[in-house]
Amino acid sequence: VLYCTASVSSMDYVGGNEIFAFRKLFDEVGVINPNCVAQVRGLHYVFDRNDIYVHDGISPRSIADGRVKAFIFDALDFSRSYLCFVQHDAKLTEIRFCYPAGDEFAGFVNPTTGCNRQAVFNYSNDTWTFYDVPNIVGTAKAALISGASWDTDLDQTFDEAGGLWMSTEGDEDRHCLIASRADPALGLTANRIYGFDVLTGGRLTQEIAVETLKPAIVVRTGIDLDI
Repeated sequence: VLYCTASVSSMDYVGGNEIFAFRKLFDEVGVINPNCVAQVRGLHYVFDRNDIYVHDGISPRSIADGRVKAFIFDALDFSRSYLCFVQHDAKLTEIRFCYPAGDEFAGFVNPTTGCNRQAVFNYSNDTWTFYDVPNIVGTAKAALISGASWDTDLDQTFDEAGGLWMSTEGDEDRHCLIASRADPALGLTANRIYGFDVLTGGRLTQEIAVETLKPAIVVRTGIDLDI
């Protein structure tokens, strides 16, 4: 599948003199930036300039319209749309649409060299949430040896370590790594590579990077008064 800013086409191998056959799939949607498509279970999840949609090669369907679309695109800094990218976390069944945002709830305000917001779609339970992220420019999956030992953890307390000893001992699982740029204005003191993990029940044993954490916020709109 070939993505442009305002159209999507397919390229099929046919052999012979033509070698490939090209066919227009959609002309009402496209992609906002390279690295903004995630393939999951035979479907493509795409970060477009006006929407976030999923397709199977036949027809696109919005997964944001009427839910989070206005919140995302009203706050997205289009002058820095070249920073946008998409990441898939199979372990948590999440697709994270990363972008520089200026919404009122952002923990890292006015980023200039990276993304401060992830719109996170959980395809297992069809829900959306949003993460504050520390000026990130890319992510990757890597086999990170995070197994703990008494020798490596002499200077670390139990409160500073994540996860359980039994679950992390000898762990060589693949983890999500995040590249972050330093920005003193955002409280980020150095260029770093972070490991992404949940706070409760996580598998990584490294110290929590406190400067990357922001308070959680729950917002409820459209309360039904049953009148």
